[in-house]
Formats: sequence, structure tokens, C-alpha cells
Amino acid sequence: MSVSSKEELNQLPAAPSICFECMRDSEDDSLKLLRCTTCKNEFYCSVACQRKAWKQHKHNCSLLPIKELEYPEVLDATKAQEMASEVQRVADVLYKWELASQAKRDDKDFDPAEMNENEDILNLKLQPPYDQASYTRLPSGHQTHKYRTNIMLISRFLTIQFMTPSPSRTVEAIDAVQRSFADLAMPRGADYAQVWGPKIACRPGDLSPGEYALLASIWNIMTVDEWSVGSAEPGGERQFATVEEKAFAMRFVNLGLMYNALWDVE
Repeated sequence: MSVSSKEELNQLPAAPSICFECMRDSEDDSLKLLRCTTCKNEFYCSVACQRKAWKQHKHNCSLLPIKELEYPEVLDATKAQEMASEVQRVADVLYKWELASQAKRDDKDFDPAEMNENEDILNLKLQPPYDQASYTRLPSGHQTHKYRTNIMLISRFLTIQFMTPSPSRTVEAIDAVQRSFADLAMPRGADYAQVWGPKIACRPGDLSPGEYALLASIWNIMTVDEWSVGSAEPGGERQFATVEEKAFAMRFVNLGLMYNALWDVE
């Protein structure tokens, strides 16, 4: 399959039939839904519904610049290696966290919020331009849920690395991933971020906090070939040559597990 053309990348998301705020069916009432002018992927039956939804939608909304989307240039080998080294550092922290969680999961009194390794997540500082000084938007509830900001930043960084062409990551591979988002059945409504494959592929560092949070929860599904294929024993589990290789390959799985365990912890 050839890589998506610029025309294909710059198509508008299809409009559904329901208002994302009140769930009114536009087909039943012969309404033309209003499209969010920024993300172009949220729809409302009236200005009143759009205004009501904004309190939550502002955390899930990011610019979709139609006619401007195109794949970025391939990173040179030096920059790609620098990014991969930073990903490895983050992946090692996620792997250490998951090992600790796995060891305690069978304990009926286990509470992931009480793990000592959670401090490693809070203390993880990403290098510019992936740190909080470089991306200043904050997720909904960050004041009361202490892990949300760092989980979001980790998701953003891993998304950037995964969707950026490099000597080891082809545009064809990235295009295949962005196409697969079209097959996802995502919840509709003002409380949910909407993902749009071409935007993720062409602007992976410019998404909203809500989009990065959603990606943290689903990347393990979207990247199954990263961690489930290869040399396997009869049980089907992939075998890795080193702990570091396993940590890198399992980074999205471990991110998803951490998201599920800590996102709602206060």
C-alpha cells in the first residue's frame, strides 16, 4: 500500500449524527451539526451545547490545520539516536514500575497507589523539548490527581518518537499506524477526546492533554506488533535478548498499565 497522499491526510473527519453534548440525533430532527472550528472533530446541535461542553472539551481539543498536514522530515541518525536513548531511559522506569506492580498484584490488599516506585514516575524529568516547560498544557484534574501530568508527558514523548520518521522508522510504517485509527470504535461525547490518525502522525507533539491521555490507554493495542511478534516459545510470549530490549518493546504496554493504575489516584 502506498503512503497516504497530502490530499488524503487533509480530509476532514466524518461528521456523526449526534450532538456530543446532549446526544440529540440530528437525523431525527433534520439538524446540521456545528463542527468545532479548532479540532474539527467534535459536533454540537447548538451554540448552547457547544458552550456547555467547552469546560471539558478544552482539555481534549487541539488544532487540526486542514491543508497543512504532511509527514515531517526523516530525523537524521544522530537526532534519532538521541531520541531513542531518551526513550530507553523512560522505558526502563516504566519497566521497573511494572515489575514491582506485577510482584504485588496477587496480594488481595495490593493498592498500586502505595507503591514506592510511584515516586520514580513523579520524579521522572524529560529532556527538552519533551518536558513540561516545552509543553505547558495540563490535563483535566491535574490539581487533585498528582500522576496525571507526568503520565500525559510520557505519553506525549513516546507518541512523538513512535510517529516520527527516522532511519529505523519508515514513513510507510507510520502511515499504516495512522490509517489503523480509522478502525477504532471510540466513545462519542464531550467527556471523551477524539483521535484523528493524520493529526497524530503529522503533529504528534501538538495534541491536547486529553488526546495524550487517551493514547496512553490505547497505544498498547495499536502497537501490538512491537511487543507480541518475533521469536517465541510454545506459550507464544516473545523472547528478548536483554532486559533493555524488553523494556523498550513493552513501553506502551507498561504505559497503559500505569495509566490504568494511577490516572485516577488523588
